[in-house]
Amino acid sequence: MGVHERITTTVSTKGQVILPKAIREQKHWATGTKLIVEETDEGVLLKAAPVFAATNIESVFGSLRSTKPALSIDEMNMVISEEAKRRARIDTNIVVRLLTADDKKQAKAARSIVDGDEIFLGVTVLLEAEWVLRAGYGFAPDEIARALRGLAGLPGMLVEEPAHMALALDWMEHGMDFADALHLARSAQCTEFLTFDRRFAKRAAKLDAIPVVVP
Repeated sequence: MGVHERITTTVSTKGQVILPKAIREQKHWATGTKLIVEETDEGVLLKAAPVFAATNIESVFGSLRSTKPALSIDEMNMVISEEAKRRARIDTNIVVRLLTADDKKQAKAARSIVDGDEIFLGVTVLLEAEWVLRAGYGFAPDEIARALRGLAGLPGMLVEEPAHMALALDWMEHGMDFADALHLARSAQCTEFLTFDRRFAKRAAKLDAIPVVVP
């Protein structure tokens, strides 16, 4: 699409407008993308809203306080290995230690790594971190979602598939397993999601997602 090319669209009776496909593809605005509507001197400006709200290291450091003894690195790895093969970009235990701050030496090192640096936060790391925080520490889904959003909002934090991750965290707070929510969020371009898990399908039916079908 040319820079100066103009395309018209029509406002519906409900105040809705359809954005041309070429523009959506150029801007990578997938279904569910939240847009900021801003009035300017030249008209109305649309721009993608940040997926995660900005945070700071003080609000993230130690944001998940546990009454349980600090998990060792071996114990974290044990929890992870019970659910899936361990994969890491920045290691999962760095994320967990940063959020729990339950081992002073390692927490200080984790904070030093993350604070002010550009960090890539992979999907698999966040998935493993959720497993450890839930199965190892016993934190509730809303506590974990709040902490992971805070982590994702740190300056310099590059989250892999941020829109999918944000959607999965929202769905986790509504009762869906985080792994299931992530599978579903990453399948948004498909016509349906097939599973034998009836509970997953029942929970997904209450959400604004593609159909989850039990064969």
